[in-house]
Amino acid sequence: MKVIRILTAVFFMSGGLFANADHHMPPPFFPVETFSCSYNEDQDLSDMLATAKKWNKWTNKEFPETGPAAVLTPYLADASEMTSDVFWVNMAPNFEAMGISQDQWVAKGAKLAAEFDEVCTNDGHSMFAAQMVRRDASEGPQSGYIGFESCSLKEGATMQKMLAADVQFRERQAAIGNTGIAMRWWPMAGVSQRMEGDFYRVSGIDSMQSLGQNIDRSIANMTGEPDAYDDLVECSGRNVFAWQSVRSAN
Repeated sequence: MKVIRILTAVFFMSGGLFANADHHMPPPFFPVETFSCSYNEDQDLSDMLATAKKWNKWTNKEFPETGPAAVLTPYLADASEMTSDVFWVNMAPNFEAMGISQDQWVAKGAKLAAEFDEVCTNDGHSMFAAQMVRRDASEGPQSGYIGFESCSLKEGATMQKMLAADVQFRERQAAIGNTGIAMRWWPMAGVSQRMEGDFYRVSGIDSMQSLGQNIDRSIANMTGEPDAYDDLVECSGRNVFAWQSVRSAN
């Protein structure tokens, strides 16, 4: 499978990430853990966020190295395709830290896990290897919108070509003044069999106004040139979620 070959190349190459600042080195990788769930009767987002506050307090005590977390709810999406009401996303600085936080949760988090179970019924638990493609220069907002597209690699796509396209993409976005972050989420475990692509292309923005500004700038700067990724990936099915931070990165 193409995704496995590319991921294998990435992890062999990533040992030099911090030793060489060359733009063609792979961007940093970090783990993303996701939970999906459906609200129980008389429960909603306010109940989820109230429990999240308790979780954040617990995490500060038990494992303060835990990375940022957010709650996602469908915003621009086909309701008939949504199998869950709400999604929880955990991130960590590295895979060992993610593993430690999971061990801590299993060993000590049963009482709090039961409180989450009262709010919603768990539908899924997945792990991704996230690859940062473009960072936002501004301080991270506490809420915003995040878009997901399912993408498949075309024949001949290699990590070297993807990284070269990343450079072209970043330069183009900077030149026209667009803001926001861009990532790739490579599936690792627990991902639905309905996922047809090799990875998710993920883009984040702080507000719908900022998204509209990005679109207006892109339209105003159309040149007819091919997109950086036209020869490498094919993407479809964008869904946009509203997200709210429940834990900031330390």
